Amino acid sequence: MRMVLWLWRTSPFLQGLSVLSSPARATSMVQVSIGPVAKMTPSNHQPRIHKARLRLIFPSPSFLLLSVGLPVLALLFVILISFWKFRSHELLVTPLRRKIVVTLHTGGFSYREGRKRQIVRWEQIDFVTRLMVKRWSTPVRYYKVKLRDATEITLPSIIAGVQELGAAIEREMVKQLLPEVLARYAANKPVVFTGLCLNQDSISKSEENLPWQAVERIALGLEKFTIKEVGRTKPWLAIDVAQLRNMCVLEGLLEKIREEKNLTVDYPVFPAPKKSRNKRIRKQQREEGENFYGTE
Repeated sequence: MRMVLWLWRTSPFLQGLSVLSSPARATSMVQVSIGPVAKMTPSNHQPRIHKARLRLIFPSPSFLLLSVGLPVLALLFVILISFWKFRSHELLVTPLRRKIVVTLHTGGFSYREGRKRQIVRWEQIDFVTRLMVKRWSTPVRYYKVKLRDATEITLPSIIAGVQELGAAIEREMVKQLLPEVLARYAANKPVVFTGLCLNQDSISKSEENLPWQAVERIALGLEKFTIKEVGRTKPWLAIDVAQLRNMCVLEGLLEKIREEKNLTVDYPVFPAPKKSRNKRIRKQQREEGENFYGTE
């Protein structure tokens, strides 16, 4: 009990609590808030001044680690994802991406990306696929080359003159594959492409068969390959061009069928490219050689 009384007498905080707990005594108190902390006493006594003690509260190290480390990790993760996306983007040319140079030769082409270089001969190519991407609402074609050993080489749209490059590769594929396809067609054997089969009498998909006399129009679009049947509004066949392998060979066969069956075939038309405001790019486009293709 003596210890409690001694603490009460020596502690201004406890005495202040006891005064505030009594409404009658609280009305006769004077509190000084400027300068050192004053002890609250009745108004007829002088306040006893006590030095204020400032206690700084520091957060724990684990809290600092979480509050600072988590945002830093999230930022590093976003930077890593952005780096990977920009490095492999089909439309963007950034310092993060390695330079791509493709050179055509008589027997094939060479592909160099950074320090990696690969030489491809025409007979090594299994098929070529046409792909499409839109750049500022303008369709831009690029290509993917699949070799017989399952290696894939993508010729992205950021390569200057990629459409001329792809057309040159497709011309060589037509020379390699079209004679055999035409020979099978002349022997009235089925010629199979992705999603369809052709012969001298008809064209078929799955179990549906359409005679050539019932074909009204064939459209070889930039993104879709469609066949329209006579008397029907809905296309009889609609396939994404990206799903068709060696579209160039199919075009050669359809040209042969068009001459024989008097069919209407619409070929893709690319929109006129917008003139670049960059003088360097315009000069490069004018001076672009036939056997060299590189990144812009």
